[in-house]
Amino acid sequence: AGAAVAAGATAGATAGTTGVVTVVRTGASFNITWTIDNESVTGVGILMGELLAVGFYDDGKDAVAVYRHEADGSWTGQWVAAGDTALSPETWKPQR
Repeated sequence: AGAAVAAGATAGATAGTTGVVTVVRTGASFNITWTIDNESVTGVGILMGELLAVGFYDDGKDAVAVYRHEADGSWTGQWVAAGDTALSPETWKPQR
């Protein structure tokens, strides 16, 4: 739990995005908030071993993401929104 720098790209995009993701444990689940270009998206996640599954609603679409906790403390994953035909990569690196 805490804040991290989020970097990724929407599938098919020519440029990536960077922002901040905040993860807060709330009992058995996690509240996730991405802030990119002064806009926020919130989601809810569950942790199973080293995997964090997150559901969220972005740009008018339901979406889901799965992230793996890496040995260096970062999280790497992919996400997809309803109607997308490809996965989009994303990495979270803890703020130091």
